[in-house]
Amino acid sequence: MTNRLEEVLAQLNRYAQWSGGRCRNASIPHAFGEEYRAVVRSHDGLIALEGGLRIFGVSESLLPDIVTWNAASGWRSAYRGLADGLQFFAEDAFGDQFAIDSGRVVRFHAETGQREPFCDSVLDSLTLILRDPESELSLPVIRRWRRLGNELKPDQHLCPTYPFVVKGPRDRSLHALDRYESMQFKGNFARQIKGLPEGSRIKVVVKGT
Repeated sequence: MTNRLEEVLAQLNRYAQWSGGRCRNASIPHAFGEEYRAVVRSHDGLIALEGGLRIFGVSESLLPDIVTWNAASGWRSAYRGLADGLQFFAEDAFGDQFAIDSGRVVRFHAETGQREPFCDSVLDSLTLILRDPESELSLPVIRRWRRLGNELKPDQHLCPTYPFVVKGPRDRSLHALDRYESMQFKGNFARQIKGLPEGSRIKVVVKGT
């Protein structure tokens, strides 16, 4: 294990709220790369940085396992091709994903299905997040919501009443939503706005529960 990897793992340990423990499953998919496998050997699933970072492991526990989370028949189907070719290994509390794309890491914006180049490797991605978690994970937003007496469970995303990417009513109140429901909704939304010019008028219908 390299010194840099040891340092990153030590920082993750410091900021961890939950860990799935050391991985005892040798069948870690090769497509995720050696750096991901090294992280999962120490943490078979990890929730860190005030719940703002969730790293998926190979065993299902508080978090889905990576095979289930990456299943084509799961939430990815709502994006109808927008998520093709990506290997998702982590997410933030709002449902934006970190994924491996042809050996590099991209940030997958859940509301739009857009891929933003992030860095060269899994280790680099964790280094960048740990360097500035306030910005990279929008931690101040999570803290403000929690100060109102709210709790975000490991199987939930923090979602706005109206998608962040649209200009609309000032009411951007947040609520907790099951991660699969969250991604299904965002996938359908991303597919419907795909190709629309910036500034296009859209109608967002919010249905009551």
